[in-house]
Amino acid sequence: MVQSVVRQGRRFGRYQLLLEMARGGMAALYLARLSGPERFEKLLVVKLIHEHLATEEEFIQMFLDEARITAMVQHPNVATVHEMGMEEETYYLAIEYIHGQNLRDVLRAAVRTPDVLHWSHAVQIISDAAAGLHAAHEVTNSDGSPLGIVHRDVSPANILVSYGGDVKVIDFGIAFAAERLTQTRTGMVKGKAAYMSPEHVCGDPMDRRSDIFSLGTVLYESVTMRRLFRADNEAATLLRVRDCVVPPPRQSNPDLPVELERILLKALAAKPEDRYDTAGDFSDDLAQLLMKSNNFVNRKELGVTMDRLFHDRRVMREQQIKIAQEEETSYPQAALGVHSDTHASSTLAQVSELQRKAIRPSMLSMIVGAVVVLTVTSLLLYLIGRDRWFNDENVKNKPTAAANLANKGNMSRMKAPRPVATMLPMSQMPPRGPADPPKYVPVTIEVLIQPNYAHAAVMFRGKSYKGNTFRVVVPKSATEELIEVQAKGFHAESVFITANKDVTEKVKLVSDGSAAGRPPKQPMRYRPMRYRPMRPRTMRPRPMDVLDNIMDI
Repeated sequence: MVQSVVRQGRRFGRYQLLLEMARGGMAALYLARLSGPERFEKLLVVKLIHEHLATEEEFIQMFLDEARITAMVQHPNVATVHEMGMEEETYYLAIEYIHGQNLRDVLRAAVRTPDVLHWSHAVQIISDAAAGLHAAHEVTNSDGSPLGIVHRDVSPANILVSYGGDVKVIDFGIAFAAERLTQTRTGMVKGKAAYMSPEHVCGDPMDRRSDIFSLGTVLYESVTMRRLFRADNEAATLLRVRDCVVPPPRQSNPDLPVELERILLKALAAKPEDRYDTAGDFSDDLAQLLMKSNNFVNRKELGVTMDRLFHDRRVMREQQIKIAQEEETSYPQAALGVHSDTHASSTLAQVSELQRKAIRPSMLSMIVGAVVVLTVTSLLLYLIGRDRWFNDENVKNKPTAAANLANKGNMSRMKAPRPVATMLPMSQMPPRGPADPPKYVPVTIEVLIQPNYAHAAVMFRGKSYKGNTFRVVVPKSATEELIEVQAKGFHAESVFITANKDVTEKVKLVSDGSAAGRPPKQPMRYRPMRYRPMRPRTMRPRPMDVLDNIMDI
């Protein structure tokens, strides 16, 4: 249902869906345009539940929880929800569009291009995110009592950094609040294992200090470029989180200040009472650290760093948006956000006038088509009747067999006259139909992974492929494809490829320092011993005095 809307470029309610931005397990994100009178336009992100989950009550309630909770939070460091509604039997959210990247992709790009993301930049990002979380934690209901909101899914993927240097916390889909519609069933743990708190793993009661621990984990990995609790499997990761063994961050990065290490160890304390009481205190300590160490980072400097890391990807995304907007302008702008009864009557009159203009070409095309069909039918009937009359006359007046053969040859060589098409004025020409779909053009995408001893797994379109050489044939398109490469002992890498021609991309994985990321030891080469016969020893003659002494003995 939703896929057809995106493919045909039609409207979804008041919005025009332009591009598919991301796709998760529960919903998909689309870049959309909201149009209004006097050339008003605004880019938003529309979040739609997957069609196969649109009837699942649990997912619908989680979707509604996210809309309610996020709408209550008003802070510059939290993405704003503009609208929640239902269209074509599908719930949707209209969210603020942040032109940038999430922190997970920022850290991956920083590993590939070292000496670009300074530790102070990471501290500034986490300080802003902590301020946004604090605003969510402080939300109260109408009577002033706190709601007790806990995000429960603080991770690098849910922290966005725009190309202008703004930081936004997103995705309150599994957040906990006192007045949430759905409650987590007993024994069910939601969230990303590597960024949970010890009490979250153990199923103990959680409060805002659980989000502080998760945000401390994100800061630790951002300034050390090392994973803190992640293990080979999810069970082992949960055990590491439960044990909460945190190596001092200065062991991985000696350039870090001592004060930053103290802040990190306090945020990552195993017991909640040993951590910061609020995310606001955590944010204030990080901001004071930057001021005292003369490493304060403003929005402009953070935006320059983002441009250095993602300049090509930013330009590509802006070109895609521009092309999508130009293509969508060819569709009739009949619905200018007037589905509500509260709009002005003048706007309704404009819409009805546009609808009448849209109907007139269709009626005209029907009339012209009927006239053409009648004309062609009459001409064919006339030709068929004339041929029958002509054959009957030949049968009556056949003088000889030779003459009949001659007449038959003449009839076979006769050609029916072509019907003359009537040229209509340009104003009466029927509208053109939709263009033919593009033909299937195969394009080969090849990814070569180095080093050769890495046991890599390639994620492409939701499927996993094992091997250091990945090759797939897809239809030619201008859509940007995401390919993720993971291997045990190496940092994950992501590659964006446009399948408009045959592409061969080389991906070099960077070891994370563990034993699995080191090259295997070469076995000792066995060299067989060669048999060498012993040479007979010759006795040298000894002096006479020595011989005399021996004889005396």
